[in-house]
Amino acid sequence: MHRLYGLIGYPLEHSFSMQYFNAKFKQEGISATYKNFELKHLDDLTNVLQQHNDLCGFNVTMPYKQAIIPLLSDLDSSAQNVGAVNTIKVSNKGLIGYNTDVFGFEKLWNDNIKTKIHSAVILGNGGATKAVANVLKSKNISFSIASRNPKMPNHISYSQIWSGDNPFQVIINTTPVGMHPFCDDIPPIDTSKINDSHIVIDLIYNPSQTKFLQIAKSQGAKTINGLQMLVYQAEKAWNIWNEG
Repeated sequence: MHRLYGLIGYPLEHSFSMQYFNAKFKQEGISATYKNFELKHLDDLTNVLQQHNDLCGFNVTMPYKQAIIPLLSDLDSSAQNVGAVNTIKVSNKGLIGYNTDVFGFEKLWNDNIKTKIHSAVILGNGGATKAVANVLKSKNISFSIASRNPKMPNHISYSQIWSGDNPFQVIINTTPVGMHPFCDDIPPIDTSKINDSHIVIDLIYNPSQTKFLQIAKSQGAKTINGLQMLVYQAEKAWNIWNEG
């Protein structure tokens, strides 16, 4: 039986998921198709499900990783722990939510960072932020979350990033700032203070080198983009869709 998978979010022109999965299906001889379902409003998901009764599972990206939770029948422990969903399995019990971003980010971290890290700052406060924070907590790394309107105890404004006595070793961008097609944009932090003592991670993978990463690299920082995380979380999603 031919199976259908997909991605919901808005906008989706930056995403490589469709390209990745369809190449995988072709290479491995899998009878399946992966489509993008660009939804301006999450309410439109009902129409997608009604029109595509062969949809077996789908990924969720910005801005719906948290908003979709009330529409689900159940949450896996991975999604419960993070409070965000990026993978959904369509089952006879309804829509089951999972989070594979945690798995993907932890693998990316373990593959690339071998030194002892004690402090990090996360740029942004969306669904991906929660997955990154979950991984940092599990590694006992102290972190702050920088956002435009900080409201929680460990949240700071972008202007406060460099004001502490204990500067952050790792800077992680979880925002869409700098994503295709807005490739000249950078997060609103003072990049002049980035140097060879820093590791800068940008979860964006299109373009492969955001302007933010280019600046950081030119100033001696170790830089990592989000492509590995995409691959790891995609393979984890594939396993979820095909288990049991």
